Amino acid sequence: MKTKFSTLLLILLTPIVFITCSKQFSANNEVDTSYLNEDGTDKFLLEKNKFSNFVVLSSSTGRNNDPVSTVYVFKGVLKNNTKNIYKSATVEGEVILVLENGNELNCSSIDSSFDPVLSSIANSQTKYDWKPNEIWSIDELKSCTIPIEYFNYPVKQVFTQYYIDTKDQINNASEKILVSQRDVTDRWLKAKEKIKRGGSDCTDYSFDISKYVESK
Repeated sequence: MKTKFSTLLLILLTPIVFITCSKQFSANNEVDTSYLNEDGTDKFLLEKNKFSNFVVLSSSTGRNNDPVSTVYVFKGVLKNNTKNIYKSATVEGEVILVLENGNELNCSSIDSSFDPVLSSIANSQTKYDWKPNEIWSIDELKSCTIPIEYFNYPVKQVFTQYYIDTKDQINNASEKILVSQRDVTDRWLKAKEKIKRGGSDCTDYSFDISKYVESK
């Protein structure tokens, strides 16, 4: 898979490329261009990418600081490239594991029973009264927490997907747009190697990821 964001660390907010095809299709099998303005430009732009990667977490209750899970973290700046004033806009993301047999696992199917203390819920960020050309700083956007047991699965590819859910009160319109999909298999494999060595980036309960990403 190849996208125009290949030179960026995150590849966020760009024309969509799906796992099995090169274009996004709606339920009616029509090409979905909801992420584009009428002039063909992207509705939402990535102005600055401060951090995007898997962060390996260790258990704060363990004695050896052994890794127990991983989470994908994004920190950056977005721009409203439309003429709309959004009453609210919510951005959220998820991780998709594509297995060797073709099956896919996402945040809703991740089994947290490996460690019930772990939260499998991804967070989101919301901007209110988002005006045209206005900048939006995303402080910390996390995927669901993935137990390290999933690194033993026969994973072929790993993707991140990002959505923006907008509410336009002026035009009485709401839409949830899949604005980005990126292959992050290389980052998954690096996290896997770190886990094999028993390494981690921070603990789960302290979870001071904002400090961690600022220092990278």
